[in-house]
Amino acid sequence: MGESKRYYWLKLDRNFFKRHDIRIIEALDHGKGKEYVLFYLKLLVESIDHDGALRFSQAIPYDEQMLSVVTNTDLEIVRQAIDIFKRYGLMEIDEDKTIIMTELPNMVGSEADSTVRVRKYRENIKNALQCNTDVTKSNAEETPSNKSETQSKSKSKSKSKSKKKSKEKEQEKESEQDLFDRFWAVYPRKVGKKDAVKAWNKLKPDETLTIQIIEGVERWKLSTQWTKEGGQYIPYPATFLNGERWKDECDIAVTKPRRNDLDEFFN
Repeated sequence: MGESKRYYWLKLDRNFFKRHDIRIIEALDHGKGKEYVLFYLKLLVESIDHDGALRFSQAIPYDEQMLSVVTNTDLEIVRQAIDIFKRYGLMEIDEDKTIIMTELPNMVGSEADSTVRVRKYRENIKNALQCNTDVTKSNAEETPSNKSETQSKSKSKSKSKSKKKSKEKEQEKESEQDLFDRFWAVYPRKVGKKDAVKAWNKLKPDETLTIQIIEGVERWKLSTQWTKEGGQYIPYPATFLNGERWKDECDIAVTKPRRNDLDEFFN
């Protein structure tokens, strides 16, 4: 397997151009200072492969003429800039005349080729996940207008349901009242109606049970107990309902025909 490549870059501080020394250099020589700073950045990049040393190879350091060529900078600018950089401590000249960029160790970053591939892979995964998240959020989130419309529809639906329930309750109440009225109409002892209504509502009889109750009342109306002594033994309606008396058996009273009625029948 071949040797893994290594990538380098300059970590330029965001306040680099606000530094006092850089601003002073930029202002030098009637505008030439900006060329000095650009040349300085080129030198930093050129020195990365040799840890800040400006060398053509391990054995050959760059001289001013060579730097002018490799950075595409006017030779006079190169000479003036080098003097300025040495004065401001931005570079040093070694014993073998190698130019050392003193700030480079604090300004360079690097990573192996394999690290680059892993980082790019992770970035791709992250971007894919982010896209899915954005789509999900986009589908889940409501715009203010949609949210308002949804809330309006929800309120309208809630009101509709409330009205429907209210109407159903009214109809149910009317139905219960109608069934009770049918019972009350046939019950012979019309006293204690308020208590009778409470007893009726407690039973909550439907149509079928109402018919059974009314049939029971009609049967009891013919009983000996209810017909004797002017009906004084007929129970209160509430008592009849609470005791479920319509289920009880009763003796049907038989009325004997009077003598005069028999004579008229046979004559």
